[in-house]
Amino acid sequence: LNHFLKVTTSPCFGQCPVYELTISENGGVHFNGKRFTQVEGTHTSTLNPSQLSELKKNVAALNVDTLSSTYDNPDVTDLPSTNYVFMTSTGEYKSVMARYDVPESLKSFQKYIDKLINTMKWDETELH
Repeated sequence: LNHFLKVTTSPCFGQCPVYELTISENGGVHFNGKRFTQVEGTHTSTLNPSQLSELKKNVAALNVDTLSSTYDNPDVTDLPSTNYVFMTSTGEYKSVMARYDVPESLKSFQKYIDKLINTMKWDETELH
């Protein structure tokens, strides 16, 4: 799978959304909502051209190459983590684990992703 972006969230003690989201380079979207998500289970969708270019613009604005691979503090507990896998401009993959002391740019990117998930038109995928 040639994915452009993958976002995986982990559970917390409260009602954090737990899901796995994969977006391919051509805008195909695969979503698996596990807990506290608007849609649960496996769903697919497609970003329209303007959504896809907005996503790519937002990823480019993050300057993925300059992000650390981990934002965390082991002394802080009960924070959910979000794992990102970005495709960089060179076509390689960069993983970023964001749990604590996350830069503002990544926080607003996550808000954008959450909004995107909640506005998508989902098709339910029958798992065979």
